[in-house]
Amino acid sequence: MPAEQLNISLPPKMARFIRAKVKSGRYANPGEAVLDAVRMMQDAEVVALRDEVMQGVEEVERGECLEFDEKGLKAFFRDVNIRGRERFEGGRKQR
Repeated sequence: MPAEQLNISLPPKMARFIRAKVKSGRYANPGEAVLDAVRMMQDAEVVALRDEVMQGVEEVERGECLEFDEKGLKAFFRDVNIRGRERFEGGRKQR
């Protein structure tokens, strides 16, 4: 996949940090350091998502969930929609 070039601005402290990593030999250039940082952010998001899913699975296993049939689910979302509209309208009136 071809690389897309982005021009970014960093605060001086972050720029010094990147240059120090390159100078230490850990990275060949600033671009490699930024790529590694982005990969770490992606990995962290995957880990966080996995943790949230596992938390949900554990809650279901402990019975900490609600079960709905089709009729109950429709009623639940109808209620959410009504409360959301009321909240939205209430916020508009306060302005």
